[in-house]
Formats: sequence, C-alpha cells, structure tokens
Amino acid sequence: MPPITTFIYSLINLLENSKSIIQLQLICMHSHSHLLLDKLLGPMDFSRRDLAALNIMRGRDNGLPDYNTVRRSFRLPTITNWTMINPALFAKKPEIFEQLSDLYGENLDNIDVYVGGMLESEYDRGRPGPLFRAIIKEQFERIRDADRFWFENTENGIFTPQEVEEIKKIRMWDVLVNATLITSDAIQKNVFLFRESDPCPQPGQLNSTV
Repeated sequence: MPPITTFIYSLINLLENSKSIIQLQLICMHSHSHLLLDKLLGPMDFSRRDLAALNIMRGRDNGLPDYNTVRRSFRLPTITNWTMINPALFAKKPEIFEQLSDLYGENLDNIDVYVGGMLESEYDRGRPGPLFRAIIKEQFERIRDADRFWFENTENGIFTPQEVEEIKKIRMWDVLVNATLITSDAIQKNVFLFRESDPCPQPGQLNSTV
C-alpha cells in the first residue's frame, strides 16, 4: 500500500465520527443509485469515494451551521420533531429517522445541513425540499442581480423599461422557433409541458420515475 494511502487510512481511523459519517451518508442517499455512492467520479478515482460522504465532511470542514440554524436563516420553521423533516418519507420508512435520531444523539440541532436537506427531498415530485429550494433560488437571484448586463437592470442603459416589458413576453417557444429549423407548428407553445393535442409527442419523456 502506498505511503499516502496508509496515511489517509490512519487519519480516517482517527476520526471520532467516521462510522457515523458513513451511516449518515447511507441514510441521506437511501433512494439514490449506487452509482452516486461508488462510481460518481469514475473507476480510476478512489474506489470508496462518494458524493454524500464528501458533502457531509466538507460541510463540517468549512464550518457550515447545523440544519435548523440554516432553516431559520431562510425564514423556514424550526424542526422540532423528527417526523417534520419529511412526513411523507417518515410514513414510508420510519426506520431512517430512528437511525438518524440515534446517530445524532436525539438532538435535532446537531443535524448536518446536507443530511437534513437531502431528507427533505420530495421524491414523488422529483424536486428538492423547502430548504434546498430556498438556497438554490437565492443563489440564482444573487447571480442574476449581480449581472450588470441582465436585461431587467435598467441602470446599465441597455434597455428602456418598455423594451424590458417586451422581452418578458418572449417564451422558450419563440427562442426555439427563431434560433433553429423547428417550424412554428412542430412544437407546442408551452415547451415544458406536453398535452395530448400537442404536435410533439414524447412517449419516452423523462420524469422523476425514470
């Protein structure tokens, strides 16, 4: 075994919560493919490297606040009961929350933000839970508002308020029809939804069950 590998394994063995991290990783990724756990970065990367464990450890290394603290900072209700994290998931798999409670010493204020955020995921709707939605939304708003070339930024003098209102009327359908060879009658007006009468059938459309 190479010296660096020996050092890494020795360091891992010294981590007080190493077993807990592995268990937490399995809990927060319970519904995800083993590919995310074992093969996310390819076979030539570390064979036991996975996204969930990395995110938990990076969160601790960088001093991220606990789950409830982050929820409060986004004006979300404080979680006071384990069932509140995800009632639908709790109803299906209560054992996950029993393990979680045991690992965190029954202290809700000790939950890692990544673990809590992942457990909030609305799997039936294929989307993140309230906390991660709030974080993602704020990040995109910050990127947008900091862009001096964003079309709604009238202070840059690029567009007038009237022109901004006209731009807001543009839809993805307009972009596709004007920027590609797709004809106006070959795609539905609302390109993000498909209805039976639409001209673009998608029998194999991706969804949260695929």
